[in-house]
Amino acid sequence: KPIPRISTLDILALYLGFDGYRMFYEDLIKQDLIESGFFETKCLSVSDLKDGDRVQITWAPNRLVTIKYLGDFCFEVIESVNSKLIVGDRFELSNIMVGYPLYISRILRDGHYTPSFIAGQTSGISTLKIC
Repeated sequence: KPIPRISTLDILALYLGFDGYRMFYEDLIKQDLIESGFFETKCLSVSDLKDGDRVQITWAPNRLVTIKYLGDFCFEVIESVNSKLIVGDRFELSNIMVGYPLYISRILRDGHYTPSFIAGQTSGISTLKIC
């Protein structure tokens, strides 16, 4: 296999915004590229809720949704501001974590299931409050 010259690697690194290949390489080594591990965040485990509990979540930009716990990991949207979730939507969740996106595998809306939904894809859930 041909090995690229350092001058070629320097040009590519410059294109990526580095001062040269050496700087690119050192930056790459410093990055944490581990695919799994433990982390800490504020997390709501649905198993800790009681039927009728209300949970308010927010995410950027300016989204607010209040959901009511129905039991058996099921929720219903009771308030929605600037969100694609609408009042009456029903779905299942096992947890909600601040700083991470909220994934809903499917939503029951008007008697039909929607495709999967993600809230806070870029910045994650901003706030989480049991009302």
